[in-house]
Amino acid sequence: MKRLLLAVLLTLLAPSSLVVAQETDSVAVDSDWQTYTELLLKDGTRLVGHVVSRTDDAIEFETVSGKRYTLSAEEIEEEKRIIGRIEQGTLYVADPNISRTFFAPTGRTVPKKTGYVAFKQLFFVSVGYGVGSRLTLSGGSSIFPGVDRQLVWVAPKMTVYNEGPLSVATGALVVSLAGSTDAGGIAFGVATLGDRDKSVTLGSGFFFGNGSIHSTPVVLLSGEMSLGKKRRLMMENYMMPGLSSSILTSLGIRTIITPRFTLDFAGLTVLEAGGGVIVPWLGISRRF
Repeated sequence: MKRLLLAVLLTLLAPSSLVVAQETDSVAVDSDWQTYTELLLKDGTRLVGHVVSRTDDAIEFETVSGKRYTLSAEEIEEEKRIIGRIEQGTLYVADPNISRTFFAPTGRTVPKKTGYVAFKQLFFVSVGYGVGSRLTLSGGSSIFPGVDRQLVWVAPKMTVYNEGPLSVATGALVVSLAGSTDAGGIAFGVATLGDRDKSVTLGSGFFFGNGSIHSTPVVLLSGEMSLGKKRRLMMENYMMPGLSSSILTSLGIRTIITPRFTLDFAGLTVLEAGGGVIVPWLGISRRF
């Protein structure tokens, strides 16, 4: 197992000469999408727009509606970057979770020096952080009440190509029980084609554990499409060709509550002869 984990790490830490990635958000940005500044003031006010000028003591700020403010440094609690576009005078905020759909990874990385905290199905929590412009480090744990040994996992991912509408990444998901030296998981590669309005991701991976690698690949096909100002239609499909004709699939909606908070709700089922039971999927995420 130690040799296998070492091989995974060497794959992720490949020489930088093999990597083509931009220092900005790892997604094709259409001319309509722009980078805006979000200011959170100490009195609770939230402003979105552009910094017109800045000194050590104050900034002049223009909102997307055209209003100008002169703010002292003491009035500002936090300053963040968001991606959005203006349509008929309304700001449409981009999905802050470009690195994944419901559960599966995309070829895009978490933007540099930003991260997220996510809760899935209430009893699973994960954290991810963008290290540089191409490496995402993430991990998590189950939080079942009354359980002494929780599931824990780490999931590093490196975007090895990011040009125009195409992003390609390689990574691994390593899972274990807390306190155990045994681990297993999946090593994968994914490619995402598209922009912020719609994209499709194709991936493949191999399960590993007990010192061996499963010979049958898992194939991922996922996609997402904008449904307007605050909602996105998303789907994930998992297949194991040659081993099973069943398809694990999910279809649902991601709602962008604020530029940082998103809510995922979907139905999860196995497509097979005779039908299957639909299980609800719930996810909440906050970007920081």
